[in-house]
Amino acid sequence: MKVRTALRVAAGAAAYGLVQALLFARPPDIVLPPEESPGWFLNSGTGVLAVVAAFFALGAMFAPRKADDVVAVAAPIAAGGAMAMLGVWFYLGFESNVFPIVWVMGAGMMGLAAATGAWLSYEARAFLARRRRAAGDRQS
Repeated sequence: MKVRTALRVAAGAAAYGLVQALLFARPPDIVLPPEESPGWFLNSGTGVLAVVAAFFALGAMFAPRKADDVVAVAAPIAAGGAMAMLGVWFYLGFESNVFPIVWVMGAGMMGLAAATGAWLSYEARAFLARRRRAAGDRQS
């Protein structure tokens, strides 16, 4: 595994762990089992927004230099987040038959957010490069 890929996996895992820890740190209104708690990111709109925003930002931060590399950037970030989500799931002892569905949906949201962030960041970089070249051509 390349160092950049390992860094992306670690960043995805750390981002998910941090956001999930912050969500569980909020005091609940009533005591619920962890899988029903609003702290579990898929149980609240705030949680989903926080995770999606974190993975969008990671995708943008690790922006690819070529358009073909968007998936190569986003996939390890999402994989790290999915592994961290799996670790949290087992650590908290969630018992559910919907686990595979929840895991796939969560991983899909993280992957889509990271890919969107990477793609938009790539496009912004390409747009700015075209503008600089056009400005340089006009000055000549």
